[in-house]
Amino acid sequence: MDQEAEQQARGKEGSGSSPVGRGGAGTYIEGELGAYYLLQMLAGSDARGLPDARIDRVQFQGETDGYAHWSARLNGQGYSAEAELDRTPDDWNHQFYILVAAALMNAEPDQYEALLRPIVELPDRPFCDVVDTVIHAADVRYFNECSRTAERACDLRRQLITRTLALDRWSWARRRGENRIDLTTGPPIAKLLMNIYNGFGNTETYLVTGVFDRVDPLLETLRPMISGGPTAFVALCTMNSLSVAPTARHLDFLLFAVESWLDATAGDPSIWHDLGIGRKVAQWFNIAALKDRSLFCPEHPFRGRIDVILSRLVSLGVAEAHEIEAQIETRQKAR
Repeated sequence: MDQEAEQQARGKEGSGSSPVGRGGAGTYIEGELGAYYLLQMLAGSDARGLPDARIDRVQFQGETDGYAHWSARLNGQGYSAEAELDRTPDDWNHQFYILVAAALMNAEPDQYEALLRPIVELPDRPFCDVVDTVIHAADVRYFNECSRTAERACDLRRQLITRTLALDRWSWARRRGENRIDLTTGPPIAKLLMNIYNGFGNTETYLVTGVFDRVDPLLETLRPMISGGPTAFVALCTMNSLSVAPTARHLDFLLFAVESWLDATAGDPSIWHDLGIGRKVAQWFNIAALKDRSLFCPEHPFRGRIDVILSRLVSLGVAEAHEIEAQIETRQKAR
């Protein structure tokens, strides 16, 4: 059978073989081809090389030879955490791990662990690339599907945070006043804190007020990140998220975060001024107090912690914190 006839015969069958099953072309070529076919499926376009055929589903193959394990190997699973890959399969990763995120959110416990384990076992740099896609795609499902419980979203974030804290760059020693973040760890750290990191512009949260009530259980999973790592960047992302809709429900979390950052920066005023964290904290208090006026009352159960934080911020030159102190004093005198 000549090549043209063979292609026509394959087109009439209405199906095509998987990139993994064909083999022989090398992982880079298969990754590019796999990513292309996934994109065609998502776009509803004709599949290139399969005349008059449409791809209507992607199915995970067996646990040993399936795409999840193949993709993990493609990203360096089994190598040391500090291993550097010559080439990262970016196109494949972005398309494939969106599907993995959907599977993780819906899988039975044993399948969930089988899908997640290869991700947390990746070397540092590929892990950062993959988690950037996975956690965002999982959040889209969690926040937009109001009937979905928080249990799986919390566990996924908790496990990915545990692996993030083991990154070599997480524990890098940083100079006093250094507020930058590197381009490898910045995106996944931002996503875990529900932000999008733009290395050439602003870092912004992707949360909106309409779904913000669903953030409460996720906040508790973030506590291990708050007190370590790149303090300035963590503080910026955290305040971006908390500032979507300041509420007294989050007061304990906010106080814990600010206390941690004050201790970590040891009197360094740079993050409070250069990144505006001091102003963001004061704005949070002012907006939250509009809904819960007891925040500025003497008998508030967290009065002592609030006063200590405001005093420390004032000592660092945060003028907005002094204004809040004045409001509290005025309210006390009026009683």
